[in-house]
Amino acid sequence: MQTHYAYTLLFVDDEVGILNGLRRVFRREDYRLLLATSGQEALEVLRENDVSVIVSDQRMPGMSGAQLMAQSIHIAPHAVRILLTGYSDIDDAVRSINEGQIFRYLSKPWDDMELKHCILQALVFHDLSRQREGIIDDLKRTIAQLKKENANLLAERAPTSAHTGDHLAALRAENEQLRSLISQRDALLHSWKKQLDDALSQLRTPQQTHYSQKP
Repeated sequence: MQTHYAYTLLFVDDEVGILNGLRRVFRREDYRLLLATSGQEALEVLRENDVSVIVSDQRMPGMSGAQLMAQSIHIAPHAVRILLTGYSDIDDAVRSINEGQIFRYLSKPWDDMELKHCILQALVFHDLSRQREGIIDDLKRTIAQLKKENANLLAERAPTSAHTGDHLAALRAENEQLRSLISQRDALLHSWKKQLDDALSQLRTPQQTHYSQKP
C-alpha cells in the first residue's frame, strides 16, 4: 500500500496579482505549485496533474469557485478543496461544505499563517483518506477471496448441514470483524484530524499579512 505522495498545490484566481501573492506565501515550502486564472483552466490542469490540494477564489467570471469544486470531484476525487471567499460569499462557501464539495473555506483577505496551517491540515487529511481507501480496497479483496474459497469448497464436496452452518457463521464473524476494522479506521481518521486542528490552533500568531479583497 502506497503511503507517500508528491504534494502538488493548485491555486486558482482570475487576478494574477493574487496568484503571485499565494505563490510567495509558499515559495520556501517543499510543494509543487500550479496556477490557473480560471475554473476552466483549472480543470485542464487537474486532468494533466495529480493535485493534492485545490485552493480557489470563489468570485471568478465564467465559473465560480464553488462550481469549480463541484466539477473537480469527477476529475480529481482525492484532491482536498479549500475555498477563498469574501464576506458576501460566505453562504456559498457554507453550502459547498454541507454538500461535501470543500474541506474548508478561508475569508479574504487571508492570514498567511492560517493559510499554511490549513494546507497542512488538508495534506494530513489527504494522506489519511488515501490510506483509508487503500485499507478498504484490501478488505474488499479479502472478502472477495473468502467468498471465492467458500464457493470452491461447496463445489468440491457436499458438506453436511451442520458443517455448512458452522462455515457460514465463521464467514459472518469474519465479515463483522472487517466492518469493525473499517469503523475503527474512520474513528481514528476523525480523531487525528481533531488533534491536528487543536495543535495547529495553538501555534497561530497574531501577526498577519493581508492581501486586498476584490470589490
